Amino acid sequence: GGQGAAAAGAANHAHPRDRYEWSAEGAFHEYRSSHQQRAANDAAEEHAEEALATARDVLGLPPPPTALSEAQVDRAYKDQARKLHPDRCDAADATKRMQEVVAARDVLKDYLQREFAPDEVV
Repeated sequence: GGQGAAAAGAANHAHPRDRYEWSAEGAFHEYRSSHQQRAANDAAEEHAEEALATARDVLGLPPPPTALSEAQVDRAYKDQARKLHPDRCDAADATKRMQEVVAARDVLKDYLQREFAPDEVV
């Protein structure tokens, strides 16, 4: 009786060649999804570069080819915060502009911390 049980157990497992990933349809699906993922990554990278350029502009820092350090980002943020803080600035859009400055600082600091060692110049 042992052989019958082994044969029945083997029947429950499909052969690898019958797996969806190995079929023509599965291979095409994998190919298409990998290309879609690559396109999405390219778009995200492009958006990130745009966000970095905008953040530099908001903080009054030089445009992208110029090297940038965390100390420069902190200094620019403090200067802008001193000018635009709602408690000091009477402009109607002071709060909104201050939020943009904070967001710009966060974008640049995240980028610097993710891409480079702490004191390395970008």
